[in-house]
Amino acid sequence: MTQAYSPRVLIVGCGDVGNELGRQLLKNGYDVWGMRRNTACLAPGITPVQGDFNEPASWQRLPLGLDYLVFTGAANERSDAGYRQTYVEGLKAMIAAATALDKPPRRLLFTSSTAVYHQGNGVWVDESSATQPQAFNGQRMLEAEQLLASSTLLSTSVRFSGIYGPGRERLIQRAQNGQGCEYLPAPITNRVHRDDCAGILSHLIQRDWQGKEVAPLYIGSDSEPCAMDEVLDWLAKQLGVELSVTEKRPCSIPSKRCSNQRLLETGYRFLYPDFRAGYGALLEQRAAKG
Repeated sequence: MTQAYSPRVLIVGCGDVGNELGRQLLKNGYDVWGMRRNTACLAPGITPVQGDFNEPASWQRLPLGLDYLVFTGAANERSDAGYRQTYVEGLKAMIAAATALDKPPRRLLFTSSTAVYHQGNGVWVDESSATQPQAFNGQRMLEAEQLLASSTLLSTSVRFSGIYGPGRERLIQRAQNGQGCEYLPAPITNRVHRDDCAGILSHLIQRDWQGKEVAPLYIGSDSEPCAMDEVLDWLAKQLGVELSVTEKRPCSIPSKRCSNQRLLETGYRFLYPDFRAGYGALLEQRAAKG
């Protein structure tokens, strides 16, 4: 049953994805707060909660009556220690703070990663697939997911694949520089536009607010996993450049195809359902800027 008042949402570690989520929630009439060290970087309309989610004092300044807490923090360094500090310890602090609130929130949400999957050879994976990550990033993400799932509060983790969008244009720059795919065979890649990351989170919060079923786990990835060379070749064609590779080498990157079927069954419709739609929009934006 939908409540009569506006949902109240705190976005923890409110950076790129968090700001876009805040913008989408504000458009839907939600009350939105964002926790981050530099609150000057919050999108207009998001009420600031200045603090570091790893500092206990920051959790003493929470607004009252929160309905949802969404952890969207990003690690400052790509290391085991950095991932543990951000995702494991950060999420642990959020769970403790949410559990201590006078009124428990309706749901906690966490932006996890498809790095938790170890599979290769282009096999399909979904939410029921085994997770035995070999690298530290997947291991720490899985540890954080398990912390959240074992809490006493309702929760949902969304495993996002490679995020691209404004300011995340590495493959466009690579194609612009004429750098082709050096791997043979080319790895299967999965991706999701930043605006869809926010859209998925907003959609799940909306479903929960309306009293509809929300699962504990979703994969957040677009509808067309494909080989890296296919993406680079398409970008090169749009940019009018030729790609070259000095030498091909064996691919050691685990290649899997991430299924978004569970998410689609909730009624979510992607803004950018494949790489052509998403990168095409980015290229149009770049052209408009001159």
